[in-house]
Amino acid sequence: MAVVFNWTKREGDAAHTCEMPRRVFLYVSPDRSDGFGNPKRGTKWRYGASQTTDPGGVYTISQWGRDTYDDLCKSLDEAKRKAEAHYAETVRRNPSA
Repeated sequence: MAVVFNWTKREGDAAHTCEMPRRVFLYVSPDRSDGFGNPKRGTKWRYGASQTTDPGGVYTISQWGRDTYDDLCKSLDEAKRKAEAHYAETVRRNPSA
C-alpha cells in the first residue's frame, strides 16, 4: 500500500508539516524567514520527523529516526522529498516505530 503524504503550510509560519500514523510529524522549514510567514530569498530548507505525546503535536518526545538538522536542501520540494524518504527508510528499518 502506498503512503500518502498530505503536506500543509502552518498558519503564520513558513514551515510545512505532514501528520503520519503514531503521532509522527514530518516537517520542513526554511533556515531564514521574513517574520511574516514567508521564506527569505535564497533560503535553504531543513527537514525531519518527530514524534509527540499528544494529538496536537505540541510536546515532542523524540527525534524520530535520525537527526537531519544539518542537512540543508536548496528547495521546499527537495526538503519534502527528503523528509518523505526519511520516513519511509525509518519505517522500513523498524516497522513498529
